[in-house]
Amino acid sequence: MPHWTNNPAIPSPCYVLEEAKLIANLKLMQDVQNATGVDIILALKGFSMWSCFDLVSKYLQGGTASA
Repeated sequence: MPHWTNNPAIPSPCYVLEEAKLIANLKLMQDVQNATGVDIILALKGFSMWSCFDLVSKYLQGGTASA
């Protein structure tokens, strides 16, 4: 999918997420955790797409919300 497309099947406005790219990034972060022993946590202020949290929880160690 190109960066921007005029696809009538996608309502406007909306958030569009390419799940395969998210999973690739999550796997990379999981590899970093495994290689270094650190815990990477999700910053809810920076990424608050609740519908993805079940997926994210399979790869990251937790989340945080700060002011």
